[in-house]
Amino acid sequence: MLSLVVILFFSVTGMTLNHTEWVGGAVKEHIVNGAIPVAWLTVSADKKLEVVEKLRSEYGARGTVEDFRMDATECTVSFKAAGYSADAFIATASGALEMRVAEESLLAVLNDFHRGQRSGLLWTRIIDISAIFLTVVSCTGLTLIFFLKRTRAAGLIAAAVGAIVMAVVAASSRM
Repeated sequence: MLSLVVILFFSVTGMTLNHTEWVGGAVKEHIVNGAIPVAWLTVSADKKLEVVEKLRSEYGARGTVEDFRMDATECTVSFKAAGYSADAFIATASGALEMRVAEESLLAVLNDFHRGQRSGLLWTRIIDISAIFLTVVSCTGLTLIFFLKRTRAAGLIAAAVGAIVMAVVAASSRM
């Protein structure tokens, strides 16, 4: 039953990844304004953690910090999560903050999970375990055909035709 849920998830999200026009889903964008203490924004001060945590706690940023840059005029921080991104721009002279947030639909979040993008270590492990499990199930099914005398030839022919079709499609896609 576990494999049925895994197959259902990856087959539905695989279809929606191939045909995004079927499901649409607008991105909700908004801007958050605020301020960060100027003392944290000097190149010599090592206050990255304080800046990030303030953005999380007071301004709602979430996800993994993908980029943190600071120079004499501006500090930029980028957060990424499945179906979510936030880019904070902070003026180092005044501490003025503008954070642009983009949140996608639930389907976009599920598609990010399918691809394993911005979904975290735990989800990456789930994908790995699912891949191993499905590989074992597939190999077991392939092995079983050798023990079914009446359908062995037809089964092996079907497997070979499937492999050839996949190889031809993959080769033609590279052209």
